[in-house]
Amino acid sequence: MIDRFNDTIIALASAYGSSVRSIIRMSGKKSLEVLGRFFEPTPTPKAKPYILDGNLTIWGKQRKIPATLYYWSDKHGYVGEESVEIHTIGSPPVFESFIDAVCSTGLVRLATSGEFTLRAFLNNRIDLTQAEAVLGVIDANSKKSLEFALQQLAGGIATPLANLREALLNALTQLEASFDFADEDIEFISNDEIRQILTNAISELKSLQTRIGLRGVVGERSKVAIVGLPNAGKSSLFNCLLNKNFAIVSEQAGTTRDYLESEINFDNVECNLIDTAGIDDIFNNKNYNDNVMSADKNNFADNSIDSLAQKFSRKIIELSDVIIFCVDSEKLSSEFFVTKNREIDLTDLLDQKIRDRVVIVLTKSDLLDDNLQEELKNNLTQKLENDFIFISSLDNYGIDKLRDAIVNKLQSNESISIIGTASRCRESLYVAYDALNNALNLRIQDDSLIAAEIRAAINALGLIDGTVHTEDILTRIFERFCIGK
Repeated sequence: MIDRFNDTIIALASAYGSSVRSIIRMSGKKSLEVLGRFFEPTPTPKAKPYILDGNLTIWGKQRKIPATLYYWSDKHGYVGEESVEIHTIGSPPVFESFIDAVCSTGLVRLATSGEFTLRAFLNNRIDLTQAEAVLGVIDANSKKSLEFALQQLAGGIATPLANLREALLNALTQLEASFDFADEDIEFISNDEIRQILTNAISELKSLQTRIGLRGVVGERSKVAIVGLPNAGKSSLFNCLLNKNFAIVSEQAGTTRDYLESEINFDNVECNLIDTAGIDDIFNNKNYNDNVMSADKNNFADNSIDSLAQKFSRKIIELSDVIIFCVDSEKLSSEFFVTKNREIDLTDLLDQKIRDRVVIVLTKSDLLDDNLQEELKNNLTQKLENDFIFISSLDNYGIDKLRDAIVNKLQSNESISIIGTASRCRESLYVAYDALNNALNLRIQDDSLIAAEIRAAINALGLIDGTVHTEDILTRIFERFCIGK
């Protein structure tokens, strides 16, 4: 794989099509040498980057095309090797002819997807999290997505990762140094110091898990899930928000057995709206609160349609950015939800882990008189931490207020979820976390075992920023890029 990075490569770096300007990027040792055949005045290598105005001569010196050359010497620029960019007229015949002429020399080939950014990584100009942030910038579909991607590109995750690895490497170095002087009365690092370093590192890992945001990725649409007890008006709300009759609506509970999904726009934020099956059983399960964020753990032994629907609902809750929690306002007393002759405590339904993503809606409010609605509002205000909204899908009452609440939740999401980073980092973060916990909780104080666990954590963190990497990891990341990036 590495051998091909000795080649000189070329690609269109701007969007294809007619425009005022187009950008062609070349990178590699022969960039300036080959460019000199098609550009005047003849460019020469220099120690520092420079800009040169001139002309392209791909059709001979009598038909010159004005262009500006941007040059970066080795170890400079985005890629970290000798590179040039040609900024010229944004005409497809012009940039296509130039690229064809350069490749016809046999000294330059077309770049593959993401190859410029991959070379920047291999030349230590960026780490893997920043490389993925480049893709996040390209694929950003909202201002918030772009903001998160730019934060990561600026080192928002790379910096704390590097600091954490450095602290663990220092601790490991001192531990292993003590092995060489085991027979002498020399203490390089005390047990208390090791415990403090491990405790701080574990705390930092928890913070990184939150900041990276393991629910979703930029480049994917935000997920807004409609959940709630059976027959709570979820499908009616789904149809109302979409202004289309996608979901079957019935007074019979359990009509929705699978989930439905459709694209929707909330204040210029593209989202996927999801209608889920009723979640009565899983919310009544006492272990749900402990397991709601773990998609691999489930409390259902059978594979019936109802059971599978419950599992899908749990998975959707875990992955969603906003959860619209529907409650049938007719069945709501001042203290409890009542369904199937069982009483379910409201506070058990709204687990603390998901509460910040929940918007509570009291459906079918058109069936309540004003006095009862006011009574419910007063009782719930005293009982709930979350705000709640009375709505009616029948006459659109409260729907605009609900839309505003959804947008506020989407905009307040502070997790930095860059495409690929979240899913790729999940396992590595857990491995590092478990290793450091093992080191901290060893029953027998054995420095060699502690060192082994710290080493495992360091290696796991190295997989995140690319300090430790394999060819298949790089292939999976950079194959999603477009040509010229």
